[in-house]
Amino acid sequence: MKGPSLYDLDFFWRTSPNHCNLDKKLRPWRGGGPSGLKGYLASGRIGEAVALRVGVLGPVMAWYGDQELPVGQPRQQAVLGILAMRANRVISRGELVDAVWGQDPPASAEGGIYTYVAGLRRVIEPNRSLRGPGRVLVSSGAGYVLHLVPGQPDAVAFEQDLGRARQLRKAGDAAGAVSALNSALSLWRGIAFAGVPGPFAETERVRLGELRSAAAEERADVLL
Repeated sequence: MKGPSLYDLDFFWRTSPNHCNLDKKLRPWRGGGPSGLKGYLASGRIGEAVALRVGVLGPVMAWYGDQELPVGQPRQQAVLGILAMRANRVISRGELVDAVWGQDPPASAEGGIYTYVAGLRRVIEPNRSLRGPGRVLVSSGAGYVLHLVPGQPDAVAFEQDLGRARQLRKAGDAAGAVSALNSALSLWRGIAFAGVPGPFAETERVRLGELRSAAAEERADVLL
């Protein structure tokens, strides 16, 4: 029997922070190409010292420290965005195919997933040997897990800030609510999943856009 599709998963599921140990910081990397990135990452143990940040509230992006990483073409960005939105949870290759191509994927779709994951690994874990195990983007059975720290990607932080603002407003703390809403809205860099194809990206683009509009309206109401 086929397991649940990606769309059956709870959009707001978040794993326990105890499942992720990427809570330490590296010194900021100042560039120098792929070899420079390898040296930068060599200053800490992959999966224990590196805190990867992922942004989906705009074009899909990733960073180590203040250094932006090259995340590849739009479908590779789609795979990164999906894994980030379901961080610390196994997503099967079949679910990734459905999320990137929908109900009528090409015959090459599963091979494409392998290619995109390999491309992301070269960027995220450049010190990893060809057959060595991943520590940040990990193979697990017939799928993959992207390990991120709590509050990642930025969409998670946005929803957390929005929820906190609503609690503060309900408690009568207007100033605190405005501060939380300002924090939430400041995370946006444009349209969510901008330029990223696939049904998952489109669904999240609409959902997150509606939450962004609601946050802006709530901020205006509190300021009245």
